[in-house]
Amino acid sequence: MALTLILAFVLLQPAWAEKHATPALTEIPVTLFGQSCTLSGPLDQITLQKIHSISPEQLSPAQRGDQIRKVLEKVKKAAGLPPALDHYRERLIERLEALFAFSEIAPTLKKEGKPQGALLSLKKFLKQETASQEFETFWKKTEARVPASEWNTATLDQLEEIYQKAIEPNPEEDFHRAIRKLKVKYECAYEEGE
Repeated sequence: MALTLILAFVLLQPAWAEKHATPALTEIPVTLFGQSCTLSGPLDQITLQKIHSISPEQLSPAQRGDQIRKVLEKVKKAAGLPPALDHYRERLIERLEALFAFSEIAPTLKKEGKPQGALLSLKKFLKQETASQEFETFWKKTEARVPASEWNTATLDQLEEIYQKAIEPNPEEDFHRAIRKLKVKYECAYEEGE
């Protein structure tokens, strides 16, 4: 009996050790804000690439309309991500949906002025109470005093700025918190003069 236990221990130990071993550090080259960097962590290459593909750096704040839709689809379809990134991904999807909704009505506002239901279509995305009130107040004041022909770029920019404060905040910190938890990090070597 003791010999059987010893034999079982000797035969099963390599499998147990392999299953519970700390994964080796994997590194992949990435570009971070135009700079060559390395993303490393105890995950496989494909998972690291997926993490980088939905990183805040990949999602430019200057994106508009169709660009936002493409990023939104990419984030929604992202599969095989570690569960630690679920909260970030959910919040990011919510923010991107809100930004896309605004980008959809902005050209109509600029062209026609006061389309029926435009405020209602955006209202469901408003999260931050004070900023939501500011957004609705600005919208109503603008709608009351600005003729349709004067919904210009400056007015829309001001409305969008207030709207962005009222919707789901940028979840960038959630991304960084999640990758720290995963022991994944970016390393960049900056050249002199940068």
